[in-house]
Amino acid sequence: MGKRKLLKAQDRLKLFDVPADEDSLIRYYSLSPADRLEVGLRRREHNQLGFAVQLCLMRYPGRVLAADETPPRAMLKYVAEQSAPTLESSRTRRAVKKPVAITRRA
Repeated sequence: MGKRKLLKAQDRLKLFDVPADEDSLIRYYSLSPADRLEVGLRRREHNQLGFAVQLCLMRYPGRVLAADETPPRAMLKYVAEQSAPTLESSRTRRAVKKPVAITRRA
């Protein structure tokens, strides 16, 4: 028995596609201070933007990126601008935690 499709392809895109206009970006993809803390504390620097993007997409439209899918550049830029302070603070924390080499004087 064949599968029955409930939505047409264009309706599915309209429902599950990632918005790229400025109003939708602000409405759906603004990170709260708790989100920024989670991104900064729980993830390594090279994964922070990807984690933030996946977090936003899980909230709206309620899915994750497919393996071959790339989010719109406007969405990436908007999320990255919000994550920039988080990235800087993680660099500062890492720099502080590095051990200092002590040299012995003869």
